Amino acid sequence: MAPPEATHTDMKGGLHVDFEVLGKFGYRVPSEATWTGDEGKEYVDLGVLEILSSTRALQIEPRFDLVTSIIALDCEFQKVYVEALRKHQHRVGRISIVNYFGQIIYDVFAYYDEEPGKTIALPPASLNLGVYWRDLWPEIGARPISEVENNVRNILRRAKIVVGHAIANDIKVFSEGVFDRIAVRDTQLHEPWRKVYGKAPQHKPKLAVLACYLLRKHIQGDEHSSVEDARATMLLFRKDEAAIEAAQGRRRNGVPMKVEVYHKEIPDEHVEHYACSRLLIRLLRKMANDALRTYCAYHHLDESE
Repeated sequence: MAPPEATHTDMKGGLHVDFEVLGKFGYRVPSEATWTGDEGKEYVDLGVLEILSSTRALQIEPRFDLVTSIIALDCEFQKVYVEALRKHQHRVGRISIVNYFGQIIYDVFAYYDEEPGKTIALPPASLNLGVYWRDLWPEIGARPISEVENNVRNILRRAKIVVGHAIANDIKVFSEGVFDRIAVRDTQLHEPWRKVYGKAPQHKPKLAVLACYLLRKHIQGDEHSSVEDARATMLLFRKDEAAIEAAQGRRRNGVPMKVEVYHKEIPDEHVEHYACSRLLIRLLRKMANDALRTYCAYHHLDESE
């Protein structure tokens, strides 16, 4: 609610807010809700502001009491252009976490402090990709990324397993360490589904495809909802839970090592050293295998012994 000092009533009885006075109280108002009076002053239309003032997030304060041992999450991204790298990067736009029964534990939009050389580049709302400009306004419920990451970390530490679909993409937009103490399962990597529903050459089926064929649910229609996607992911996991656990439970964090290694972005200045290190490791491994084969052949031994 705007402070009374910043409001006035026009000749028609409409209540408006003085933009300049409102600014003195620390409020930042969306431009869609402002208008300019005859005297050149900017005012806030409370009717428009009311429409814009409700966040689409459904649980901006985490419900730790709803955390179960297995949870599912999905992240919608915001895109930012990094001038130094001359390319776009993804970062957290909306994060949704549900429990084993689909109840919402946490659902919030995240905003970042302005950084020189970085420009937010959201797609137009007409594309329905899940995160719009108004979603990132702190005035209507968006939370700072530091708070969001801390809440996500605390939720994960209360669970044992987190399920996602192509979850490596979600993990890499968070700071290092947020996912350190949790086992990971990925419904996109479930081999039986990859063979039937995944397109060559990668054979990584989309969540909407699996939801359609396996759950008989239509998702991502009008727009992307991370809550809907997280719930669909949990239902998929529960549909073949035993098999997914049998296959992915033996892996480190439930994700193949190749995915886990590459999910973090490497600073440009370290890329060359990183590539050389991996090449050296492959060469050393090949040399060790060659030496083992030579030794076994010389002594007439089986390599498996």
